[in-house]
Order: sequence, then C-alpha cells, then structure tokens
Amino acid sequence: MDQTYGGRLVIKGSRESSWQLSVDQVAARQVVSGDVRLPADLTFEVDGHDEVVVNTVLAGSVEYENDDLDERCRLGDVYAGNHPDLHCVCHTHELRSHTITLPRSLIAGVAADADGESAVD
Repeated sequence: MDQTYGGRLVIKGSRESSWQLSVDQVAARQVVSGDVRLPADLTFEVDGHDEVVVNTVLAGSVEYENDDLDERCRLGDVYAGNHPDLHCVCHTHELRSHTITLPRSLIAGVAADADGESAVD
C-alpha cells in the first residue's frame, strides 16, 4: 500500500480473517488502473505523490483529514487530485473504488505545445 498509494494501514483490535483487503492493479507503462476493496472501517496515513489520481467511489465512503483538508466522498462521487506534499489521515467505510493514476510528467508531456514547451507547470 505504501509504495503504490502512499498509505500505511493502522489496524486496532484483533486480526480477524473474516474480511479481506484486495487491490487489483493493472499498469500500462506509466498509467495505473486499480480496483480497491476495503471491506471494513479502516484508518491509515497517506502521503502524497506527484501524480494525478482520479478515483470513483463504487461503494461505501472515504474521508481525508488534516489541518487544511476535510474531504468526504461517497457512492458515485468522482474526485481528481494532485497533492504531492499531502500528509493526511484517511478513513474508509466498506470502500470499493476504481482508481486511475497518471504521473504529472505524462500529462505535461501530452499537453506540450508545438514548441515542445510544457503547458503544465
């Protein structure tokens, strides 16, 4: 979780086997597509990466909190973001989501103008 999503899971209580965390991921060069299922109420810390993440909540909810941020997403919400300096706490409740991750450098390259200059800084 840390390498791919910048998250470190914090589990309180016994480690029951009645639920399973699953992450199905497909990478095509720099583009990563993933389906995440967190069938429990989980809390973990998240550090940002210099990537653009587009996430669709398919079930449950997710909340991100820190001193400057309090964002909640529920079933059907689609959110996109690029927060390389982000450090927050994430809370999930029976979350199932689909995520597309793109490096900012890839988007900048695609957005380059005719002179080869990046349109995204």
